[in-house]
Amino acid sequence: FKVISEHDTPHEVELPAPWNTKLDLFQKMIIVKVMRPDKMTGTIQNFVMHQKETGKAFVEPPNFSLVKSFSASRPQTPMVFVLSVGADP
Repeated sequence: FKVISEHDTPHEVELPAPWNTKLDLFQKMIIVKVMRPDKMTGTIQNFVMHQKETGKAFVEPPNFSLVKSFSASRPQTPMVFVLSVGADP
């Protein structure tokens, strides 16, 4: 478990036996939460990407065109941009 606590991407580290085969992805996510709460963003993205109900489309940002958005806007409808840490405006 020391490797998980020191790794940059702990959600990509294989758990030691027998835990790697006994635990599902959600349970592994809980282990990362306990050991590395600072790395939960990548862990949750990994979890969402591997779910059959959601997948990669729910993690990757949609394509954005400022020109198309501006042409679809009106003076009565404001454009609001919400930026987050790590987002490339």
